[in-house]
Amino acid sequence: ADKRYFKPLFNFGSWMTVSNLIGPLMLYGDRFLIGALLSVSAVTYYATPYEVLSKLQLVTAAIMGVMFPALTALVSSKSEKLLHTYSRMVKGLWSIMLPLSMFFFLFAPELLQLWLGDEFRSKSADVVRWLSLGWLINVLAQGPFIVLQSHGRPDLIAKSHLAELIPYALLLWMMVTHFGIIGAAFTWFVRV
Repeated sequence: ADKRYFKPLFNFGSWMTVSNLIGPLMLYGDRFLIGALLSVSAVTYYATPYEVLSKLQLVTAAIMGVMFPALTALVSSKSEKLLHTYSRMVKGLWSIMLPLSMFFFLFAPELLQLWLGDEFRSKSADVVRWLSLGWLINVLAQGPFIVLQSHGRPDLIAKSHLAELIPYALLLWMMVTHFGIIGAAFTWFVRV
């Protein structure tokens, strides 16, 4: 093995690990806080719509899985096609995710009523709306993240996650305390 590659690969992997540890902490920390401050049933009214909407990311993940090697090749060849390819990727993601997110945003009460009944409709409709908007914005964030990674800069992503962690946790605690699960959904929207 060529030892000159060890340090760059170690640095890249270390920063990816930081993001992969902090990301899930922020992703699932809201549920623990809701359970601790409110109730386990409140977690259900929050986590159910969250999990359904998170499946929208499967579309993004599939596209990003294809785009990462393509963008990496364009970065390493210093191709002028990078900006064009990135722009097309973002437009494609936007054109797929905007209608899906708006469908959930606009029809949240009706979908919840049809699927889970009155109680979910009354307790989770606003959660669905905030999370729908958040997932739409999160899709737009995937583009810059994949470009940074293809440039070999996962450290910038990890540093942004580190910078978000404490303010997010404090805002989450305050919003859940005062506004319940709707406050948690709003805080997640603000973070993304």
